[in-house]
Amino acid sequence: MRIFGRIRSSLDRTYMHKCPKDVIIEPTIKCNLKCSMCMKSFEQLFAPSRYQELKSGRIRPSMSFSILCKALEFCDKDSKVQFIGTGEPMMHPNILGFIAEVKRRGLTCCMTTNGLLLTKGVSDRLIDMKMDYITFSVDGATDETYKKIRGVNIKTVLDNISYLNEAKKRRGAILPSISINFVGMVSNISELPKMVDLGSELGVSSIAVMHMCRDIGNISINMGSLEERGIEYYKKTADKYFDLAGENLYFDRKKSNKYIDIALEKAKEKDITLFAPYFREPETPHDCRDLFETLLIGYNGDIFSCCYEKFFLGNLRYKKAENIWNSRTVRDLRKRYIKEGIAKVCPACPKLDRNITIKSYR
Repeated sequence: MRIFGRIRSSLDRTYMHKCPKDVIIEPTIKCNLKCSMCMKSFEQLFAPSRYQELKSGRIRPSMSFSILCKALEFCDKDSKVQFIGTGEPMMHPNILGFIAEVKRRGLTCCMTTNGLLLTKGVSDRLIDMKMDYITFSVDGATDETYKKIRGVNIKTVLDNISYLNEAKKRRGAILPSISINFVGMVSNISELPKMVDLGSELGVSSIAVMHMCRDIGNISINMGSLEERGIEYYKKTADKYFDLAGENLYFDRKKSNKYIDIALEKAKEKDITLFAPYFREPETPHDCRDLFETLLIGYNGDIFSCCYEKFFLGNLRYKKAENIWNSRTVRDLRKRYIKEGIAKVCPACPKLDRNITIKSYR
């Protein structure tokens, strides 16, 4: 069967004989924060029906173990399972059981978290299970900035990261590898160099910076759409989100590049890996492999193409993941991508921004 799949994929570029490299799983849509740049904070406005259903308890906000197992059945030894989504993974009542199941199957396991619920006991369990990667979302290097963005003090998450790293050292453990995600905005980009210092002190292996990308209802706030329509469009049609749109570094490219350059030098000095989106000219098109390498599975079993455009592909309650992966719907999308390119298939995707390249130390 595998030989047949390889032959078929060599003849048809839309057919994938391998399992996806990245399997992104959303354990829950519950969250313990209301971050200023997160779509979850505006759920009541752009998804009122789901908001009311969640509030009333009519829908289950977390993934069942059976759905998780159906997703993992499709993974192979090269697949990387990532727990992330619109909710906070640690809010799932059985997230440790989910992680244990991924590791029991011999798969690479990653999780992105705000870190507030990572108690000492949980950290010790993650080390015991040899979880591979944990990424903390930290969007400010000072308490003032972090609190403005995330609504809580920074001390808890810093203490939790510090404990995890110290516990690893005490036990001579290599895993989990610790990293930080930093959403770059006008109000926090000047703190990126300080974030490199902080990351070095906390013992993180890498810091990844990303530009703000927001979808609020049918209003897509990202680089391409802001450039095309201009900030006045958003001021007239989305006054409630104007401050958020104004946070986009697209409108202060020089400032963004300035602090990224400083942070890259700092990363070299501290010997810490840093990935950062750098504005540059001339424009060159970006590529995307998500349709060929990634599967996104929502808390209720819904499967989507990726976390941006979110083409609905099917549901694990009714179809096996392997059948969805090479279904006519998915193969037609791949065919369109090959023939028309990302600009036609995924016009609102932030990867389409041709003014950005990733600069990195290491």
